[in-house]
Amino acid sequence: KNRSTNINGSFNLDKDYLKAYENVQTAKDIGTSTVLVSKKFTLDTYAPAKLVPLSVQYASESVELENEAYGAFVEMVDAMRTQGLSIYALSGYRSYASQKELYDAYGSQKEADIATTRAGFSEAQTGLCVTVVDSTNESLADFVNTPEYTYLKDNAYKFGFIIRYPENKTTITGYDFTPYQLRYVGKECAKGVYDSGLTWDEYYLLYLDA
Repeated sequence: KNRSTNINGSFNLDKDYLKAYENVQTAKDIGTSTVLVSKKFTLDTYAPAKLVPLSVQYASESVELENEAYGAFVEMVDAMRTQGLSIYALSGYRSYASQKELYDAYGSQKEADIATTRAGFSEAQTGLCVTVVDSTNESLADFVNTPEYTYLKDNAYKFGFIIRYPENKTTITGYDFTPYQLRYVGKECAKGVYDSGLTWDEYYLLYLDA
């Protein structure tokens, strides 16, 4: 709503911007690395055209990523290893059907909405999102305290990744700080997000949403 009045490096959202699953729109740019998926923008039943399985060198069993994100992730992991750091992927692509099954397993809609994401609204469905953990500690809860997280926070953009749900941005993203959740958006956009300090939601709506 306020897009036309904003200036570079600043973006103002109405205080009621995030009303989860209300006034939902179909996401634009579906099938591209810049698609915005959130509790307001849905993918419906979309599935990526080309998914690539990560080998056990880079991931736990049965983790797939969209082709472009796959290449960027492998490049990033290899670069980290030259610095004595190591991460691997715990999860990547999750289909609409799998997300629905996960959501429906909870006892009520209220409980499910707190614990997970409704089918069609999950970043994992893009194949561009990856959950990572360091290979020595292997704890999601402690990941924020690892040198691997510090590296990703400062360098992931160089490979086209952003931390999708950054700290103190819950009112915008709809999710708590999730340091181990990376999203591939391409190198140009990732640098833009990094330089601006904006969330992906803000950056997309300010600069990419025509």
